[in-house]
Amino acid sequence: MKRWSVFTLAIVFATSGQGIIIGGAIGFVASIAIASWIYQLGRRVNIGRAFKFLGIALIVFAAGLLVDAVQNMKNLNWLPVLSKPLWNSSSLLSQQSTFGDILHTFLGYADRPTALQVLVYVLYLGITVYFFVTLTKRARRSLKQGFNIHAESVRSARG
Repeated sequence: MKRWSVFTLAIVFATSGQGIIIGGAIGFVASIAIASWIYQLGRRVNIGRAFKFLGIALIVFAAGLLVDAVQNMKNLNWLPVLSKPLWNSSSLLSQQSTFGDILHTFLGYADRPTALQVLVYVLYLGITVYFFVTLTKRARRSLKQGFNIHAESVRSARG
């Protein structure tokens, strides 16, 4: 976060006052357009599916953070087990490249992952996605049952 604010300040100081005003106006108009598009889209989107997708996306981001923590602990020699790299994909996509860094930040990509990193990633994703999906199904079922019981009690009270 600090890097972005430093770069933003550098851009602001390097441009003219007129450029800042024009950029701010363009940004404001773009944000209004995007907000209205999201509002229009939101009226047609199934909220349950959207939150399920968001939940799974957050689980994938958390898996990336966990694998990054494992890599950092491996680099500090705190986790000396399963530390040999399984493959080297740095010639295809280097972790030092811009896209590799983005994938590393959000998804935990490593161009030379160890067996421990892969094991932690797969286990974490498998276990948490399984429980997330099954618990949301169970919660939805119990919510429907609770609603049906409530509706039946209202009907019997009226009848």
